[in-house]
Amino acid sequence: MRNSFNISYALTNLYFERLYEKRKDTPTCKPNQRDLFGVAREEVVNITCEVDSDPQDVTFRWTLNNSVENTELHTFESSGAMSVLTYTPKTPMDYGAVQCLGRNSVGEQKEPCVVRIIPAGPPDPVRNCIVVNQSHSWLQVECEPGYSNGLQQKFHLDVYNSAVDHLQVNKSSSVAPKFSVHDLPAGTPFVLVIYASNEKGKSNSLAIVAHTSQNPLTDAESAFMSKLSPLAGILLAALGTLLMIGVVGLAFVQIRKRRPQKS
Repeated sequence: MRNSFNISYALTNLYFERLYEKRKDTPTCKPNQRDLFGVAREEVVNITCEVDSDPQDVTFRWTLNNSVENTELHTFESSGAMSVLTYTPKTPMDYGAVQCLGRNSVGEQKEPCVVRIIPAGPPDPVRNCIVVNQSHSWLQVECEPGYSNGLQQKFHLDVYNSAVDHLQVNKSSSVAPKFSVHDLPAGTPFVLVIYASNEKGKSNSLAIVAHTSQNPLTDAESAFMSKLSPLAGILLAALGTLLMIGVVGLAFVQIRKRRPQKS
């Protein structure tokens, strides 16, 4: 009886050991990690590589592939299933694809985690800016974005009132260089200054000239003019009739004067 129990116990242990062994696997990249860094020369950046691994005890290896050669990188620290590389590009050859590989007791990671390192700086200027619509109180301007240099960029518009030489309003957009500006004074010239920025600085500015149209009639003025129009028509007709009567009368008098008198 005791032997049967020991055999059953051993088989149960073996089953769970096999089941646990099946759960173990080589490391894989954790999803949704940052995979693009825009970095200036001599700038220090920390790149994190995190993997899913069972067991959690992982050793890491970092390399740089710059399309010419693969270079081992050693300036990193690791803890468990995460490693952080401290990296500073100094030459054009220091840009490319940085790869992170983890290894646990089962084996080495099959597919590396890849992070692209690209040169970064302020964005290029916007281009082809035009005023697409305008009225007596608002303006709408649109531009084409310049190259972002690998970083998320933001677009800015400064509206300068040329009549009084001051900044009327400024606006920004993180979507596109397209702006609508309202509540502007009518019949006024403006200088529109448009530029882009990112975490490395701002681009050169582009300036265009625009103006609001003259102020149209107010509702009260329009209503007054609409009421005045029929009366003005009647007055003009009466004046025209009187003028015709005067002309006819004057012609009749002249004819009488020129008619010879009977002796």
